[in-house]
Amino acid sequence: MRLDKFLSDLNFGSRKRVKKLIKAGHVKVNDEVITDSSFDFDENNEVVKYDDEVLEYSPFVYLALNKPKDYISSTIDELYPSIVNLVDPMYAKRVRIVGRLDADTTGIILLTDDGRLNNRLTHPNRSISKIYRVTLNHDIPEKLIEEFAKGVDIGKGEITRPAELKIVASNVAEVTLKEGKYHEIKRMFDRFDLDVIELDRLLFGPISYEGLEVGESRKLTHEEVEKLMELTGLDKERL
Repeated sequence: MRLDKFLSDLNFGSRKRVKKLIKAGHVKVNDEVITDSSFDFDENNEVVKYDDEVLEYSPFVYLALNKPKDYISSTIDELYPSIVNLVDPMYAKRVRIVGRLDADTTGIILLTDDGRLNNRLTHPNRSISKIYRVTLNHDIPEKLIEEFAKGVDIGKGEITRPAELKIVASNVAEVTLKEGKYHEIKRMFDRFDLDVIELDRLLFGPISYEGLEVGESRKLTHEEVEKLMELTGLDKERL
């Protein structure tokens, strides 16, 4: 495998950035500094280090997408196109969507072909934090901060886990959830006769859409992938 492809697959950045890192002398193969990005080696039997940290090859793809409105987080729908259509065609057939966002919800969503990580990130017992910015049709009563912290009865025998509500403007709030019930935020505010006008997910765990235009996607960095592995406990299992 070429050295630049190896680092690119490990989410160190674009091929252009990876070539600069290699040329700058950050990479060693079998403890020898390699500055030729086209250097070919056996990724299964030779040791690669970045700044003396051993790197293990992963064939998986990890993507972040800034989802626009009127796209769905599934692959089949008669009314709306899938967000998979927005990612690089070379990855579109490989990746699966991590969780879901409604068609009228915008913001950060992840895609990967790492099935174990996908399952961990979406499993209810993992309690991965997601932060949403919510715009409502009326002012938000201060009492909702306490009501959300207790958990809200959203009907049909469902009570939400405690959630954090931060009021940032008279009718705008940031809500932190650690679960993903169907239409959860809309149903929570509906309980208090408030309608959600706009809903935007700012963070999925440690991952944001900062730097991404609406509809744009990017590979997660090596550091971001490692943070997700730590959150889900997969870092210990892969030692």
